[in-house]
Amino acid sequence: MKDLVICIVVVAALGLLWLMSGGYNRAVENRVNVSVTDSNGNTVSGTNQNSGATSGQTQARSTNTQNQTPVDENPNLSAAQYSSVSNKSPYFKLITLTSANSWDTKPEGEYLTLNTAYTLKKNIVITGWTIHSLQSGRSVVIGKAVFLPTSQAIGNAGEDLIVMRPGDKAYVVSGRAPTGKSFLVNKCTGYFTQFQTYTPSLNYSCPQISKDPLPKFPNQLKDVCLDYIESFPQCKTPIDALPQNIGNDCQNFILEHASYSKCIENHRTDADFFSNEWRVYLGQSEKLWKTSRESLELLDANGKVVDQIQY
Repeated sequence: MKDLVICIVVVAALGLLWLMSGGYNRAVENRVNVSVTDSNGNTVSGTNQNSGATSGQTQARSTNTQNQTPVDENPNLSAAQYSSVSNKSPYFKLITLTSANSWDTKPEGEYLTLNTAYTLKKNIVITGWTIHSLQSGRSVVIGKAVFLPTSQAIGNAGEDLIVMRPGDKAYVVSGRAPTGKSFLVNKCTGYFTQFQTYTPSLNYSCPQISKDPLPKFPNQLKDVCLDYIESFPQCKTPIDALPQNIGNDCQNFILEHASYSKCIENHRTDADFFSNEWRVYLGQSEKLWKTSRESLELLDANGKVVDQIQY
C-alpha cells in the first residue's frame, strides 16, 4: 500500500509539472488543423500555431464567406436515391450516422458513430449539431471537447470545437465521459484504460518506455534493467512494487516514464500523435435511443438533415 501511495503521488506530481510547463498548449499547437467551416459557411480558425488558440479555447472568427457554399459541390444533394429527403444540409451524406451499439441498456455503453467521407474537401465543425429521434422526439446537441485530455476530470477545464476532418470518426456515447469531457484520442490515451472503462475500448497501444531517451554514461542503466523495461507492458503505470534486482535507478526511470503525462511530454510533437478518432459524450443518465424500430437523424447547426438512419 505504501508503494502504491508513493507511485500515485509521483504520477500526480509529474502531471502537475507538465501542465505548469505549458504542455497542454504545446501539444494543442501541434494539432495540424488549419481552416474549418461551420454550417453557416463561416470560416473558423483552427488550432495550429497561427490560430491563436490558447489553453483549450479555439477562437472562432467570421469572415466574408457567409454567402459562399460551405463545401464544394456535393453530389449527394442531387442524387436520385435521396430525392425523397427534404431540407438537406450542404453536408448531406458527407458525414454518416451509424447505430453501432444502440442496443446497450446502459448510457455508458450505448453509442452511435459518425464517419466523415474521405472525399470531404473541408474540415467541419460538428459542435452544435443535433441527433434527433423521430420515434421518441428526443434531441441531444453535440457539445465541445478537449483536444488534449488529462486522465482526471479536474484537469480538463478548457474546451474546443469538435472538428471533423476527412476520414475522421466519432463515437457518440450517450453517457458521461470518464474523464469529464469529450476528447480527441491520441497515442497516449491508452493509459486511461488502466483505471477507467471505455465503450468501445480505447486503442491500447502506447509508445513503449524502452524507446524513451535513456540515461547516458556514466549513469546508464544496467542490462538487467534494459531487459526489464523492454518487456514492460504498454499503457501501464506501475502500482505494485518493482523488482529489487533491477536497481534504484531503473525503478526511478520506470516510475518517471510509465505515465500518461510523460508519454505526452516525449511524443507530443510526433506527426502521428493525434488520431482521427473523437470520443463524444452526451452526458445522459439514461438510455437515449430505442433498441429497435428507431429512426434517427443527424442535423447540422441550422437544423438541416446531414444523415438519416433506421434500424
